[in-house]
Amino acid sequence: MNIRKKGVVYFFASVWLILVFPFFASAWIEPTTIPPGNNIFAPLNSSSFGQSKIGGLLLNIGKAAHGLIVRYGLVGIGTDNPQAILDVSSTESGVLLPRTTPDKIVSPKEGMLIFNTAEKEKRFNVFSNNSWQPVGSQNIITVEYANGDGGVGDAYCKKKNITNDGIQEGWININNNRPCGATKICENGNCIVGPICGIDLYRPSSSCVAVGTGYYSPNRDNFRYACTNKPANSTYTGSGGGTNNCPWACNTDYYKNGTVCSPVGTGNYSPNLNNNLYACTNKPANSFYTGSGGGTNNCPWSCNSDYYWNGSICDLSCRGKMVGGYCWYLASYNGQSCNSFCASHGGCNQNGILNWAGTLGSQANCNQVSMALIGQGAPNNGTQWGGCALHMYGQSWWFHWGGINSTCSDTNGNMRKFCSCYH
Repeated sequence: MNIRKKGVVYFFASVWLILVFPFFASAWIEPTTIPPGNNIFAPLNSSSFGQSKIGGLLLNIGKAAHGLIVRYGLVGIGTDNPQAILDVSSTESGVLLPRTTPDKIVSPKEGMLIFNTAEKEKRFNVFSNNSWQPVGSQNIITVEYANGDGGVGDAYCKKKNITNDGIQEGWININNNRPCGATKICENGNCIVGPICGIDLYRPSSSCVAVGTGYYSPNRDNFRYACTNKPANSTYTGSGGGTNNCPWACNTDYYKNGTVCSPVGTGNYSPNLNNNLYACTNKPANSFYTGSGGGTNNCPWSCNSDYYWNGSICDLSCRGKMVGGYCWYLASYNGQSCNSFCASHGGCNQNGILNWAGTLGSQANCNQVSMALIGQGAPNNGTQWGGCALHMYGQSWWFHWGGINSTCSDTNGNMRKFCSCYH
């Protein structure tokens, strides 16, 4: 009986294990919230959550080919908020790069940086263009040269050597311990004819002098050369700074227009070497400019057609002779009508021609007009010709009044008429 009971117990225990154990043995499922809300962290190789460790972390003690690979994101050392692919932050320490010599690096890569500890170097090197190159201008001990003792214009050439240990020695004379010789100087350990002139200085004799405006001289060249870079209608204003690039400015009444000097044109001006264009403002009303200003706001001008300069303004008043309140002129030739002549003087005023000095006026008035225009009086010569005019008779001028009514359109070929115009 007991044996049968034990068999039943074993049977049900086996069934229970078969049904329940697979639930516990199923695949592990990552928690859905950060601990302690749900579960412990997932393994580092599968977790998507950021994790921290209070203690230190040692990596690659087994000397794998790659110790640590950060495939994406920014890496911070000394900061929780890196701003670059590698952000190292500290106010109490610095970064130490590999301190070695280039010959110990078997396969250098482009851009690789080391601190070169080789003798006489002691500086950063970068691998660039298939060779190690010094970086920047660290304090490097080099051989020094200088003029030594000696007479005026005849000095020794001396230098400071550097030992194999990188130690700078004291000054020693070179050139077989002899002075360089008269007119020579010490230049980088060599005795050469001096002096060596700097930029825009040249040596016409025994000393360096400035090349002057419109010339240039490269550094240590000692010769001067004429600049050729300025455009037409311009003037050099300085030396070239060691190259054929002397500064220039445009001449009077020329302005800088890109790389050339262009004329300012009528009604404008530009002071000498100014380069700018300015509009003249000096002409009066009823006038026009006829040229440029010659470097100042003083452009030449003339009064407009039918205007004349009365000393202060361009006036539209009479430019002939004012007689009896009318503006009188002598026609240009025999047979010219007053309409034709007065076309450029505002038109013909027939009231003066007909009613004041013509056939409906008086001989006295005609006489005043002739006296004003030609300095002679006008005798009454009958009524054969009308109006106030003059006629060539017996090699003398005769003045006629009376006869046919005089008008602006009369064209008698034997007379030059006295014309009354509006201005």
